[in-house]
Amino acid sequence: MRNTMEQTGASFVTTCWTLIERVRSDDEGTRRAAFDECAKLYWPPVYACARRLTRTRDEALDLTQAFFADVVLARGLFDRADPGAGSARSLVRAALKRFATDQWRRGQVRGQGLA
Repeated sequence: MRNTMEQTGASFVTTCWTLIERVRSDDEGTRRAAFDECAKLYWPPVYACARRLTRTRDEALDLTQAFFADVVLARGLFDRADPGAGSARSLVRAALKRFATDQWRRGQVRGQGLA
């Protein structure tokens, strides 16, 4: 059986809006538990997308980790999720593509691959 990070065919889950609302909770414990659950649900498909956008598994892993740290957690990606604007998976996919593009541009400026 392959590791979940190696499941490059992983698909995004249907948006669970109650989980997204818990990520936005004022209660730190509730918010942290909900974020952990979101990370478990979204990590495999984000990694699968990152794998298609990068040359190596290590680059995909680095991109996935940086995306979760910089975009999902630090910038509060799920705080912007809106049921009226579409699914959370669409938001995550679009944010990942923008993030990967930004990382690639930064890497190109330094003469490296994907940063």
